[in-house]
Amino acid sequence: MALLWLMILISQYYNLSSHSQDVRRYSSPPLRIKDLPSPPPILQEVAPSPIHSDDVEFVRKSPPSSSSPPVNEIPLLSVFVRVGTRFLQRYVESIDFPVRELLIIQDGNDDETIAPFIALLAQMHTGSTRPIRRIRHVLNFEHSGVSQGWNTVVRLYPSEHFWFLTANDIAFRAGALKAFYARVINDLASPEGGSIGMISTAIDFNDPKGVIQTKFGTMAWIVTRNAVLRAGLFDENYYPGYYEDDDILMRQWLAGLRFYAIHDIIVRHGEGSGYVTGTTVEDKKGEFKAEARRSQNKEYFRQKWGPAAGGQSVENFAWLDEQKNRQETLEACSKSSPHARHCTPFDIPNLAITSWTFNHAYRICIRDGPSTPPPTPTFIDRLWSMWYVNEEPGSDKSCLGLLPILSSAK
Repeated sequence: MALLWLMILISQYYNLSSHSQDVRRYSSPPLRIKDLPSPPPILQEVAPSPIHSDDVEFVRKSPPSSSSPPVNEIPLLSVFVRVGTRFLQRYVESIDFPVRELLIIQDGNDDETIAPFIALLAQMHTGSTRPIRRIRHVLNFEHSGVSQGWNTVVRLYPSEHFWFLTANDIAFRAGALKAFYARVINDLASPEGGSIGMISTAIDFNDPKGVIQTKFGTMAWIVTRNAVLRAGLFDENYYPGYYEDDDILMRQWLAGLRFYAIHDIIVRHGEGSGYVTGTTVEDKKGEFKAEARRSQNKEYFRQKWGPAAGGQSVENFAWLDEQKNRQETLEACSKSSPHARHCTPFDIPNLAITSWTFNHAYRICIRDGPSTPPPTPTFIDRLWSMWYVNEEPGSDKSCLGLLPILSSAK
């Protein structure tokens, strides 16, 4: 047993040593608002009223002002923040390539420390001689979820060649941002550029064995203009998060678009082995966890794209990588219904893959809880849920009855 623990400690040492360069780069003392002078006001705006629509005509009507994006700076880099500022300073300090505008989408106004914290970051890290020229802080007063956050980026900047989306609990390795942007520009300018839907970096998830995820992942990634026009915006019925990325991948795959990761350009996610997500780490009030328990994103995904697709996750979409599988699925969909995998949302013939209709009653139920509280599960119910139905313990299905409305809304 002692030998086993010694081997574990040695492996952890080498794993940490491999990140030593990153650690040194992000070693600035944490900002403490009370210890710093009052910052100048930063441009803080309220996000535009959500249209909760699959209509992308506003993008089609707003073409880019140039034939190609600039090569010497990133026009727009966006980051989504649900709660807390624990990782935001590290994120900003890891930006080592010129960014014309950093757009910070704050999801909800229940943390009053975020706005002054962002103002301090802007004071310290923006300017003509620094990588970030401008920080723009946009606030959604109510929690609106990851999907609406990403759609807000597109709605505010409909004329972009592509939209660069990132999570706030990542950090760019030295030179990674410049290298990734250069590869994106090069790939989109290639003869195959028109078939690209999304490109991501590889991800360092702090695996004890040093394994890097080289499949497509939604930590630092771009969504092309062609992808939005052909496959649509993010479906805002996925709330508060999870499965919105699976959904957009499914639609882009059906549209014949490609998505992939650039294997040798890596971002670091989280901190230390066993880290999962900054949202749950900083969810001090437990609101996100409560919403996630009530959420039926997996079931909604199964209804929308078929039972054979519902058990997948973004890391396990290996069957989407092959054009042959896509052709087989499309051929199967031309035959009688129902299908194990749907080629149109909810297996409704002739319904565009971009289609989704926002269900306000479902959102209210997930966010605020049902009007009639669900009964407390018995001990037998919990055992059944854990061992026979293979569901997450504590899952709250009180909003599940609203899901059929989603499939019949069109």
